[in-house]
Amino acid sequence: MPKYKTISMTELSKRAERIATNIEASGTIYRVTRAKGTPMVFVDEERFASLQATVQFLLDHPNWREEFEQLDRDYAAGRYVTLDDYLAERGLDPDGRPLALGKSASRRAPASRSTKSPARTTRARSRAS
Repeated sequence: MPKYKTISMTELSKRAERIATNIEASGTIYRVTRAKGTPMVFVDEERFASLQATVQFLLDHPNWREEFEQLDRDYAAGRYVTLDDYLAERGLDPDGRPLALGKSASRRAPASRSTKSPARTTRARSRAS
């Protein structure tokens, strides 16, 4: 669980480097109060990204509790796909890597080569000289 600290803008200006190091090293969340204006919150980048993802999830799924309850009912009723089945349907091994291609795939005609652009050909000639 992160530590929370409330400091003044004056304290932030006096100890900015130490506070930044503390945020980075321990994940402390700082609330900075100001004489005029609303307080600010300082967090590390990882926590900020997590907060953004949480807010986006809640916006995308306003009924998330009901969705999770339905997922629980589906699972209890056996309506689910295992990870191994999911990967196999997509041609992947249990580690998520593509399955080895069969012999028939190696008999395909080679892909056609694209032609070089005139600029590349000119550069190649000028290097050779």
